[in-house]
Amino acid sequence: MAYPAYPSSQSFPLTFPANPKFKRFQIREIWTTPSTESPFTGDIQVFKFTGSNRLEWEAEIPPMQVGDANIDVWIRFLMELQGQFGTFTLNIQNHTTIDYVRGYTSGLPSVWRSRDSFQEWEFTPQKVMAGLTIKAREA
Repeated sequence: MAYPAYPSSQSFPLTFPANPKFKRFQIREIWTTPSTESPFTGDIQVFKFTGSNRLEWEAEIPPMQVGDANIDVWIRFLMELQGQFGTFTLNIQNHTTIDYVRGYTSGLPSVWRSRDSFQEWEFTPQKVMAGLTIKAREA
């Protein structure tokens, strides 16, 4: 399938592909907390500022067989993100089959952006699209 050039009027946020659901999901909270260390005593003073934390997550998409219509949807989505530029909406509770994750993700942001400036995927000799891991952070 040939993919068109990026539309100049691309509208963000994009809609995250509905299928398949995440195979693996990892979330982390990152704090940007500057600190100083005394050269005399070795004591460390840490500063915490409002809004200095953000959420990031990483999710693995299960392999898909060539011919699965979801492959075209995913490739188009990844290309339209344009690296870290584009944003997308995702309600994590609705996109995972992992019950534990579903119970602990309420209240999370719904607009995200890629953590990477690139996206990659692979096709195996068995005609399977594999190795698709999405890495995102709060937009």
